[in-house]
Amino acid sequence: MMLRLSLIAATFWSCVAASSFAADERVETQMVPETRDFVILGGDGYGTSECLATASKCGNSVANAWCESKGFAKSVSYRLANKEETTASIRIAVIDQAFVITCSTK
Repeated sequence: MMLRLSLIAATFWSCVAASSFAADERVETQMVPETRDFVILGGDGYGTSECLATASKCGNSVANAWCESKGFAKSVSYRLANKEETTASIRIAVIDQAFVITCSTK
């Protein structure tokens, strides 16, 4: 009877140890934030180009609001887009007013 109880206890504690180890691995992989870049046009009628063109609180607020509206936690950075980052579907005159906002899940 004691042997049976000690085997059950040993099995129980090895399961607990294995599950806590698996939980630790799961936490580590969840800690890596996902980031995504969004190219947006400045002439959208909301005044984003005025705010994003300068490194100001207004720019941070616009970038954070954009990321939150897309399901992300916050913006990591924002900047003027390079012409290589836009497609031919955007008119050449508008490319100068495009911005890249990088959003993060954490």
